[in-house]
Amino acid sequence: MEPWTPMQVRRHQLGLSLRELAEYTGMNRGTISLWERGRYVPTADEQSRLTGVLQDFELARGKRGLPAYLTDEERKQRAVARRMVTVAIRKGDLVRGECEMAGDGCRGRIVAHHRWGYDDPLRVVWLCGSHHGQEHADEHLRRGYEAREERWRERRELLDRAHTAYRGGTEE
Repeated sequence: MEPWTPMQVRRHQLGLSLRELAEYTGMNRGTISLWERGRYVPTADEQSRLTGVLQDFELARGKRGLPAYLTDEERKQRAVARRMVTVAIRKGDLVRGECEMAGDGCRGRIVAHHRWGYDDPLRVVWLCGSHHGQEHADEHLRRGYEAREERWRERRELLDRAHTAYRGGTEE
């Protein structure tokens, strides 16, 4: 087995599978695999798309590569919802449609996106890989920002309480 390349290490650190990265960038999974192994030189457009997606995920995800804001319960719901969509597609109960962001002009595989959460697992919108990746990147950035703001509020309250206690319990 060949040693991992820096790009493979980076992808795994972000918690992205090869399939997910291909969907988010709208690129072919085989192309990304060849690129990771140094057997393909990407075009400037491909390199730009891939770099953008990886940077978005680096900004939005914690060190373990999972969205830092997801609770264990949300992770479980997500896994169950994804599995239910897969089963429904295989049974024919759910039919893959066109990308709802741009229709026929999209490239890449069409995937199910749980825009409204995982409470209703079969309520999905269909997006191409690049639009799906953008939806998640936007969500990761928004929720990551909200979590950061909440941590700063908690720290500020803790400092205020410590300051009040230091001053003898009186506010100035």
